[in-house]
Amino acid sequence: MLQLPKLLYTDKENRRVYEFKAIINNRQLELLIIDPHYELNHSEDINDEKIYLLVQQLNGKDFEIEDKKDNFEYFTVKKIFIGDKAYKLICCLENQKFYLGIIDAYRQSKFDKK
Repeated sequence: MLQLPKLLYTDKENRRVYEFKAIINNRQLELLIIDPHYELNHSEDINDEKIYLLVQQLNGKDFEIEDKKDNFEYFTVKKIFIGDKAYKLICCLENQKFYLGIIDAYRQSKFDKK
């Protein structure tokens, strides 16, 4: 099982930054930035380590951009699994930057594999 890499730093908005090597939407990414927003309502079901396990599954894939604002592109990954448990990720990419941003993450138990 993959382990969460060492925390590189926490930015001024308390976003946690980790090393992350992946290609998503044909973009070479080097960092994973996790916003602490998910902790407000979902910390009992998900944590940074689970998010890291989920985003590893995105490597090599393309996702439809659902919204664009300023330099940011937003997309959602629905029904992504760890074992039989389903999760949802709200993600962003920033133009000319090399990171995947996780805006929110939470369980979707109604889609769990039975």
